[in-house]
Amino acid sequence: MKKALAILMTVTLLMTYATVWAEGTAEPAPWDCPNCGTSGNTGNFCTECGASRPAETVDEDAIKPGDIISFGLYEQDNDKSNGPESIEWIVLEVKGDRALVISRYGLVKAQYATTSNKQTWTDSQLRSVLNGEFYDSAFSDEEKTAILETQVDESFSQHDPNHPSADGRMGKNTTDFIYVLSYTEMLKYFPTEKDRMCYATEYIRKNANYSDKKYDDGYTCWYWMRNPAYKNNAGIVTFDGSFNTCYLHHAYGVARPCCRVSLSALGLADPPEPGASEETEPETERVLSVWDTVTFGRYNQDNQPGTEPIEWTIIDIDEETGRVLLISTYILDQQQYNRTSAPANWESCTLRAWLNDTFLNTVFTPEEQKVILVTDVPNDIDQGYGYYKKGGNDTRDKLYLLSYAEFNRYMTGSFAGSTPTDFAISNGVHVSKNLPTIEGRYTGLWWLRSSNGMLLNSGRADCVDGLGQIGGLSVENQECGVRPCCWVDLATLQNLRAAGAGEQESGLSIQAGDIVTFGHYEQDNDLENGTEPIKWFVLEVSRETDSAWLISNEVLDVHAYHSSSSYVNWCDSAIHAWLNDDFLNAAFTPEEQENILLTEVDNSGMQGNPQRMFTSDNTQDRIFLLSYGEVQRFLATVLSLQCTPSEYALTKGVFVYRHDEGTFIDGKPACKWWLRSPGDSRNKAMYVSCNGILDLYGYTVNQKDYGVRPCCRISLEALEQMQVEVVPEE
Repeated sequence: MKKALAILMTVTLLMTYATVWAEGTAEPAPWDCPNCGTSGNTGNFCTECGASRPAETVDEDAIKPGDIISFGLYEQDNDKSNGPESIEWIVLEVKGDRALVISRYGLVKAQYATTSNKQTWTDSQLRSVLNGEFYDSAFSDEEKTAILETQVDESFSQHDPNHPSADGRMGKNTTDFIYVLSYTEMLKYFPTEKDRMCYATEYIRKNANYSDKKYDDGYTCWYWMRNPAYKNNAGIVTFDGSFNTCYLHHAYGVARPCCRVSLSALGLADPPEPGASEETEPETERVLSVWDTVTFGRYNQDNQPGTEPIEWTIIDIDEETGRVLLISTYILDQQQYNRTSAPANWESCTLRAWLNDTFLNTVFTPEEQKVILVTDVPNDIDQGYGYYKKGGNDTRDKLYLLSYAEFNRYMTGSFAGSTPTDFAISNGVHVSKNLPTIEGRYTGLWWLRSSNGMLLNSGRADCVDGLGQIGGLSVENQECGVRPCCWVDLATLQNLRAAGAGEQESGLSIQAGDIVTFGHYEQDNDLENGTEPIKWFVLEVSRETDSAWLISNEVLDVHAYHSSSSYVNWCDSAIHAWLNDDFLNAAFTPEEQENILLTEVDNSGMQGNPQRMFTSDNTQDRIFLLSYGEVQRFLATVLSLQCTPSEYALTKGVFVYRHDEGTFIDGKPACKWWLRSPGDSRNKAMYVSCNGILDLYGYTVNQKDYGVRPCCRISLEALEQMQVEVVPEE
């Protein structure tokens, strides 16, 4: 999972991009949002409401999109005696001194390929002709210096979604002087069929293809796009501007060349100021492209205490705005789509709530969360498949899952399957051991957000199997994993990394994973020497609340969850009363108690058993136990569930199992300990077993030999003032 080479390449990419940003571009001026008033934005979007940066003032005399410019010579009137004619180009995009242009007319007769062997743009005859014969014959040496090399995107994001698989064909990104537009780029620059209609030169009309129907002042032609289509076809724009496909080796194909040029080198603009040329062409200096990976946020992946940087794959780039769409490279965790069998769509499911609350706050620092853009997520029936798929209201989310339609656009072919992390597997994600592996790892199941099923109330959702094929599962399924998606503002992300603000460090002396001492309680079972300092494991450090969340490093005592086997919730339980009275007063002095914060303890259904969502009122406690939801959260960061008891708890009869090596830690037996969440009925409470397994069914609440690991929140300022000891790692 932690591939040293992949990590090194990712770090190198980020460092290189940051260097280009720092050296080639002036620091972007902060701006105030005209929509909500938030000040100090540095990226292209407001961190609070998502509004776009206000447009800069445009020089009306400068070359702009839609203008026609001329350079180069090529035969067009089909009269070779008078020599080639000047080529007219439509300006599609201007960024500083650099412009993207496309030939005004169907210009070059060319096959996409000389055979029908499923070529891509990378190895196509068309690419060879445009960057060889056409480039050499159409431009003077001086003009060639004005044509810039361009990184050409060959990912699935450029494909026509009506032909998403293209037989799995996806070439490698290329660097070319001349190329043709993809389906996605064609939609970007020519959004309507009328815009896409292209007139044929007289040479093309006589030697290649043209329409017998005359439009306005000329005859149109069909022309190639660079993305492959099904079987032995490639995408084309037809005579009337619609999209279609054609055999790769069609002898009468036509190309509309496009390229990026320096306007000043063509004499169409003043030379840029020294040092300013680098900022105008992100495409030629962009280090990150589709299918590159970046690291962002942290989550448990190796199933050991602690977190690792999350690897994300870029699946779409909006070059105009600088936004990129990320999907986690690996299946990160297991979650149910919905915790009950009731019909649910993306808007109402518990998985959406988990992603945009627990997961968001666990994985990303507050600074990193600002980089993630609020996205308008479509949930209509067009996102599913067939007439019976349920739709739903559109949502606005920071984190979401791909839909059926988006999966087919972005993730087909060799990128469709995915492998779960060790942590996800330990949490129950099903792996397919009878299928081909990816980099030596088994593939797994992962959810899409689209509802699935022929019946309106089917209670099913789409998922991707180990082969990368879409099926459906019950929304309560507990073997399906999660690959979150999000749009991020690349400029803000790079600014964050350049400033070193993306690390999950609090800047405080105490960090999650530390062990601190605070309070005293009997632990060695030697009553004559008094009580011993309590060691606490730090689960979380929050600068925003100025607090540390602590859990006892060992099981400190034994206590029944309740005095009888009757139905009970956390608020009314005997263990709740004991912790906030007897234990509180025994373990802490009055001064220490003042520094224990009163915590709003969440007892909602989201914190409890995913199969039986019992709810009760929230409580305000100084001492409490972990819930099921909190265990899942901290398992993904720093917590190890298996725990040993103190000698005092052991003497008092805490349950241990001495007949299995797996229930021992460093020669000491581990024990069972309570959670506050109810089990599969209201007279049961969940617990952790001796081998560190979370028992969802729970045990009867009057069981007397289960251990207690108290939790509390304490002021960081108080910890510093009391000079609380940070215990070094052994």
